Amino acid sequence: MTFEVELNSQHKKFRNLKHLSFLIEIPSGEDPKIENIENSTYEIKKREFRWIIEELNSENDTASCEIKFSEAFHSDDVFPILVELKLDTTFLDL
Repeated sequence: MTFEVELNSQHKKFRNLKHLSFLIEIPSGEDPKIENIENSTYEIKKREFRWIIEELNSENDTASCEIKFSEAFHSDDVFPILVELKLDTTFLDL
């Protein structure tokens, strides 16, 4: 399973994203292996996998993470995914 994030810098609200975090619960019986990680880090605590991207901007606009699960794994097993991020401004310009 590969996770990939690409910044769409044409939308002014998303020109600089900081502290992106994607949290998934690791299904019971799985022991995932991180095969490839680019422009990001990760943590595994208990049965939770957290993929962390410190910043995406026009100079640094992509990040990816490849996780290898067992053959019995089904991609639906990781949902829901919790996504967190910080913006420099409010979304509605309040």
